[in-house]
Amino acid sequence: MDLVIKNCKLVDKIGEYSIKVENGKIVDISKSAIKADETIDIKGNYLMPGFIDPHIHFRDPGLTQKEDFKTGSLSAANGGFTTVIDMPNTNPKTNTYKALKEKIEIAKNKSVVNFELQAGTNTLSEMEKMIELNPISFKIFMDLESDESLEKIFKDLSTLKQTTSYNGLVCVHCEKRSIVEENTLKLKEKGNNPPIDYTYARPPQSEDASVTQSIELAGKNDLRLHICHLSSAKSLELAKNASKTMPISWEFTPHHLLLDNTTYNTYGTFIKTNPPLRAENESVRISDLDETSIIGTDHAPHTIEDKTKDTWSSSPGIPNLE
Repeated sequence: MDLVIKNCKLVDKIGEYSIKVENGKIVDISKSAIKADETIDIKGNYLMPGFIDPHIHFRDPGLTQKEDFKTGSLSAANGGFTTVIDMPNTNPKTNTYKALKEKIEIAKNKSVVNFELQAGTNTLSEMEKMIELNPISFKIFMDLESDESLEKIFKDLSTLKQTTSYNGLVCVHCEKRSIVEENTLKLKEKGNNPPIDYTYARPPQSEDASVTQSIELAGKNDLRLHICHLSSAKSLELAKNASKTMPISWEFTPHHLLLDNTTYNTYGTFIKTNPPLRAENESVRISDLDETSIIGTDHAPHTIEDKTKDTWSSSPGIPNLE
């Protein structure tokens, strides 16, 4: 059975086109009428390829009261995403061979879109086992690690690259743990913290220092670096400069591009996320997008109860896929 989608606008062509599909593949693009067993008229709307979201949190396993791989992948499909890359901070964390294998089976049984999984870091021997399951990369939450542990993690990943089929890609959440802890403590001691204080607890300087550190560690250990949800204008400058001499990529989220931290005054803890929304003069902007840009939603659903606690206890994360 074949299909024609007619009256389509395409991003790189003028006018309206008909697209013929056979066995799931595009076989013809024409301005002329095309016959097929089935025809769908999209009435002058744009037809796009399926999107890839490199950064989602489907909460499966262990946190499925928030979302599971079935409901998450349905929202992805509804938003136009045909491939997603899931993060390892589920329960249990996807940082062992056993947990990664179990999550692969969960995703195979539930997902309605294509998927890849990131693995969390662990001991070198455990990561060697995980490589057998082909995670797309390893993810490091740098805000949860000390400088000493980061040195060891990057060194172990370098060894892993030399001794296994690991491709050397490491993805990083860049916030400096020591800066976050120091600022959070000062604000808590002050007391009476409105939701916007969360942005001051995790300032852009925290991200800038962490981006600098990840660039140094990736370069020293000959790894490919991907910076997740880059939000600071200074961090973007650092990443661009580093890209001249090493393999590095980064992603922007819709919320960091479109919102600033004054949004806390309207929506409170509902828009609490890590890294937090920035002051307008410190944030990345739509004008920073170019042909090399990657958009990752950092889709991170929670229950209403999780999102409506106080400034410090409310869960960070914004659902973005659909």
